[in-house]
Amino acid sequence: MGKKKCGRNYSFSNVKNMNFSEIQPLLQESLKKIKHVVIKIGTNSITPHIENQNSIFFHELADVVLFLQKSGINPIIVSSGAVGLGKELLKREKKDYVQKKITLVEKQALASLGQSLLIDIYRDAFERKNIPIAQILVSKSDFQNRKHYQNLKYTIEQLINWKSVPVINENDAVATEELKVGDNDTLSELIAGMHPYTFLIMLTTVDGFIIENKKIDFIDKISDKYFKHAQGPNEGGIGGMKTKLKSAEKILLSGHIMNICSGKSPKIIYDLLKGEPKGTWFFTSLQKNEVAAKKRWLLHNRHITGSLYIDKGAKEALISKNASLLIVGIEKYDGVFNKGDIIEIFYKDKKLGKGIISYSNKELEDFLISKKEERGLEVIHRDNLILL
Repeated sequence: MGKKKCGRNYSFSNVKNMNFSEIQPLLQESLKKIKHVVIKIGTNSITPHIENQNSIFFHELADVVLFLQKSGINPIIVSSGAVGLGKELLKREKKDYVQKKITLVEKQALASLGQSLLIDIYRDAFERKNIPIAQILVSKSDFQNRKHYQNLKYTIEQLINWKSVPVINENDAVATEELKVGDNDTLSELIAGMHPYTFLIMLTTVDGFIIENKKIDFIDKISDKYFKHAQGPNEGGIGGMKTKLKSAEKILLSGHIMNICSGKSPKIIYDLLKGEPKGTWFFTSLQKNEVAAKKRWLLHNRHITGSLYIDKGAKEALISKNASLLIVGIEKYDGVFNKGDIIEIFYKDKKLGKGIISYSNKELEDFLISKKEERGLEVIHRDNLILL
């Protein structure tokens, strides 16, 4: 059965600079509840400070982290820079090294060269504040598999309890395209999704999301029109504004807060914690309650093995009655999946949500063909389902 193409599940007003002053008091109140701050530092933001051995960037970052800890907030860092540092090391050791487009194998080797040096830079700067640094390298499976995901979460929580700061990066030394999370914009969003009351800060080379030379102060809903104005990555990076907007979609649905801002100095984080109009804020006052842990995992998990297409009655039951999805409401399916896999749910061409399925595609097909009484059984329990 062919899968229909569909646009994003958003169709809001024209792109415009939102009135930040109206939302600022609500934002400031929400920031007072924050328990975790994830600081993502992009490749092009960190590389100049790696190249400059006298840079105060990491010492300023250590000051910010110490301030967060003393304020009762748990800091987590998602850091790029391993490949860039590997290149710098290679240039120093091999005077005839020529900068070129690198292969996957070369990138893996450069990451291997640079990762330990990167963590040493963090460790040296943070040691002056008596803050232990812990390196964590992850791959896609750590987020797809719920057991792996929970183990990673428990490790991060234990480190936080020890007042250590996790510095997280993708395990580029061994990651292939099939194993990669993708980029550190996505990785930071996945890490932010692990805990309630989280604020994701993306330090980058620009002052925020810019449209026609004007910074957008505040976004509470993501539309296709924003994506049309988003750019790809700058030289040396692999993310870009489009991936940041994709991450912002998930952050908003999680009820979390996000900001994209200039990474010239980590001191900007002090202003962000006060809710100042720096960078571009992603925040919605409509999210009254924190999303449950399992549903956050579902929301941020990108490993989808199939799709279900449901009828109008099932759609209304999911949206209006917070019901489980029953077999009787399924019109067709697409894909090959097993019990426990994550699948997407569509009504016509609109994506409604996703969830953990209770049957394989073969079992589901048997039910659909037989039209037995079993068609009243739950395909996805409401606790294992999230609407988008």
